[in-house]
Amino acid sequence: MTSKKFFPFVIMSFIGIFLFITISVAGNAFAADKPIQLKLASFQPPSSKTSEEFKKWAELLEKETGGKVNVVLYTGATLAKSRDTYDAVVNGIADIGWTLSGYTRGRFPLSEVVALPLGFRNAEHATRVICDLYDKFPEIRAEFKDTHLLWLSPGNLRQIHSKTPIRNLEDFKGMKVRVPGSEAPNVKALGGIPVSMPGPDVYQALERGVIDADFHPWESAHTYRWYEVIKYHAQADLYCGGLFICTMNLNTWNKLPDDVKKVIDKYSGRHGAIEISAIRMWDQWDVYYKEWLKKNTKNEIIEWSDAEKAKAHKLMKDALVEKWVANAEAKGAPGREILDECMKLIKKY
Repeated sequence: MTSKKFFPFVIMSFIGIFLFITISVAGNAFAADKPIQLKLASFQPPSSKTSEEFKKWAELLEKETGGKVNVVLYTGATLAKSRDTYDAVVNGIADIGWTLSGYTRGRFPLSEVVALPLGFRNAEHATRVICDLYDKFPEIRAEFKDTHLLWLSPGNLRQIHSKTPIRNLEDFKGMKVRVPGSEAPNVKALGGIPVSMPGPDVYQALERGVIDADFHPWESAHTYRWYEVIKYHAQADLYCGGLFICTMNLNTWNKLPDDVKKVIDKYSGRHGAIEISAIRMWDQWDVYYKEWLKKNTKNEIIEWSDAEKAKAHKLMKDALVEKWVANAEAKGAPGREILDECMKLIKKY
């Protein structure tokens, strides 16, 4: 190559390299300025109080991180089905997941001590207990080691929503009742036939007579519009409605900047469990939904007597509690110690 051709070539090469570096740096700066998008998977419908509270939570994180985080809600099981949500978080399909332990039966047995019929008053009561148990027992923490747990929170007390009136335990016998798989023993203890299916499928199952009833808090009868296909609701106060889990993918968590982690920690943990979930998603609305059904439907609200509730509690407790302890200890877990501590905390709170 002649010198006349060589020098223009060198100059053009330097210009090209300079432009490449400039564009790359600008592109990286733009990427750094883009918010971190976190996909949150939930099986709850967009109209639910759960979805409403998660929207507020997402807005709070965005505000407090100065726009560094953008939580995108995928409600109504659009990103992952209810039974697949926890694994979707483990595998990175979702960055954050909101699910119920009962959809993955046998995966969180120690944590589900708060789903036993032990005398919890409401969601906040049970949530304070599970927070303390989680802090005290490494065996409970180990159940969530494959994700970064944000919080745990049991739901409200289970009531009975049915196509025919269930005024007492005698009426309940032989009823086909939908519950998450982990709660099937409760139904059997009361003389019913458990049927497991995701919450969003319950409406059609009730409408078509595939099931006769469902165990759920008052909120669900409203959110999923079951009141359209059933006529009766019984205040039975059976037991806390399963254990809700809000958790994050480990890789997602590990990659977050420290200042973002600090904000998420601030609004998760006990704050998320008690303030966001137990109180604002569940307890403050429990009476509201019951009253809404009274005022806006022709359905009958049946009030079980204290004596009938006590009979139901005893049947479930006798059938479930010692069996839970035996199963836990057979696997090398301190089942008795966890139960004893749980009972102390029930009295404490």
